[in-house]
Amino acid sequence: VHGDSRFDFSFLKDGMPWFLEVKGVTLEQDGTALFPDAPTLRGLGHVETLRRLRSEGDFAMAAFLVQMEGIRRFRPNTAAQPDFARALREARKSGVEIVCCGCRVTPDSVEPAYLIPVEL
Repeated sequence: VHGDSRFDFSFLKDGMPWFLEVKGVTLEQDGTALFPDAPTLRGLGHVETLRRLRSEGDFAMAAFLVQMEGIRRFRPNTAAQPDFARALREARKSGVEIVCCGCRVTPDSVEPAYLIPVEL
């Protein structure tokens, strides 16, 4: 927990605080993974807090995990939530790492396997 946000991971690496939020992507259109699939105030708050943490010198990352085949790129879903898309672009400009990862899914596991280009 940090401020009003609860992150998936926080830890120290070489004495530096790291904060990581992971989001599962469930919407695909024409080979593009989109997030969010519906407006999310919690997700928006995470991104805004990550941006603030990065501006304070902490490492901050948002990771989007895709569990679908045939995805060529990731984009914020501007149609569903323009404020989230704006916040994600501002976060990247502030130095927050934004990554999207495709996963190999088996009946027993979900394994991050490859990076998907992020288009903001």
